Amino acid sequence: MVIMEPPCKGCEDRHPACHGTCERYAAYRQKVDEVKKRRAEEHLADDDLRALDAKRSRRYRHYRRYNK
Repeated sequence: MVIMEPPCKGCEDRHPACHGTCERYAAYRQKVDEVKKRRAEEHLADDDLRALDAKRSRRYRHYRRYNK
């Protein structure tokens, strides 16, 4: 996991509500949003795999139960 430090830390141009006008913060925010989107997509893919494994497991238990 990559932890990105916001450009605000130690910024000499910082003032209240500067996030709306700061270009460096806008670029940082875009990268953070991309990372969040990628993680969400990976999480959905993992959920699909878990659901498939659960379905296979149920089928196998059913098969074993009725085909002794």
